[in-house]
Amino acid sequence: MSVTANMPRDLHGICSEWSKEMEPLKNTEMRMQFMQAHFPDLLKNTALFTELVGRIARGSSYPDIHRTDAFDNEILLYLNPRRVFSIRMFLFGPEDFTPVHDHNAWAITGSVFSEVAVVRYCRDDDGSVEGSARIHETGRETLSPGEIETALPLNEGIHKTGNTTRYPMVMVSAYGSPVRRLYVNGYDVEKNRVYRMYPPRMKKKLLAREALDTMG
Repeated sequence: MSVTANMPRDLHGICSEWSKEMEPLKNTEMRMQFMQAHFPDLLKNTALFTELVGRIARGSSYPDIHRTDAFDNEILLYLNPRRVFSIRMFLFGPEDFTPVHDHNAWAITGSVFSEVAVVRYCRDDDGSVEGSARIHETGRETLSPGEIETALPLNEGIHKTGNTTRYPMVMVSAYGSPVRRLYVNGYDVEKNRVYRMYPPRMKKKLLAREALDTMG
């Protein structure tokens, strides 16, 4: 089923308009600037996200909660046909955070109903030792509803996001065109370790191949 099937009409209209305006922009910086200017208006549409959360609770076909990426709380709302950008929603439980991770694309992140915590990190090593990474925290920020945070891809955007409250929280992110990498890096700060985070379907395939090799 198409990602856009059964989308709310106003969300479909917004994403279609953004696609028309962003696709001619060949410069990454220009696309980021466009999204920075327009994304806060989407976050202010609380009625839309109330409807989306309600649909998920009722088991509607859209948004499709079975289609996941590296994070199990991630829900794809829109994917531009030319992969220029995507819109994704994240559902957090009380005091729930993502692992420390990087991204394969630039990202604009914000909150709809409550505060979103963002913790940023810098990588200290050169990545020459496989599975090893030294990172340190460089800053923390709390986003109020409607505020946004920008993250760059790969080592320039290592961070974690999450919920510091005792109530569930909704976060929404826009992503740019991804680099050709099938995983994102996760980081264990205490153990100075880096590991690959694959989408569930791909992870199962990789494990199956490794199991076959073992069986052989």
